Amino acid sequence: MGTVRGGEILGGLPIGRIAADYAADLVVVDLDALSMQPAVTAPKQVVYSLQPEAIRRVIVGGETIAENGRLTRVDEREVAARVRQLTANWEPVSRNEVARSH
Repeated sequence: MGTVRGGEILGGLPIGRIAADYAADLVVVDLDALSMQPAVTAPKQVVYSLQPEAIRRVIVGGETIAENGRLTRVDEREVAARVRQLTANWEPVSRNEVARSH
């Protein structure tokens, strides 16, 4: 894997391997998902056509943070409620206003 050598260069950081005691950030993808077809070209599909529905699990630092499209460490309803609260006074912006701002 590309990060093994990087970890060695940076003083032997435990990265770049899927092994005990190594830091791991992984995304588990469903190769049967429509956006991953044909699966024989999976690396290209990840870059060019992967859809969120194909992501089955996200693991960061060895801990699952998302599974089957749902966050596992936070209550999504609480997050959505907080966003609504924080944005309650926002005014809609037209596309013309956005285009003029660039």
